[in-house]
Amino acid sequence: MSFSLYFTGFFIFQAHGDFEVRRQRTERLVKAKVELEQVDAAIAAIQNGAQSYRIGSRGLTRADLKTLYVRKDMLEDLVTALSGGSGRFRQVVHVG
Repeated sequence: MSFSLYFTGFFIFQAHGDFEVRRQRTERLVKAKVELEQVDAAIAAIQNGAQSYRIGSRGLTRADLKTLYVRKDMLEDLVTALSGGSGRFRQVVHVG
């Protein structure tokens, strides 16, 4: 990643670097929100009785609720960190 500083009048700004950081944060935020929706859908499916099923010789077993809730908590923390605050990225460390 290259960084260039420019002076224009009263402002010094960093071209390319800041834009790239914002673009990457936005991509991570979108991916986290999509995955959070998928986790919510999986939790709802399990709560509605679709933990596992079999059709003929093929079967499907979904993740257990505890694992999904842990992932959901981590994703919610990540979405909050990426979308809130002063615009700076705050690292999220999930302990659990």
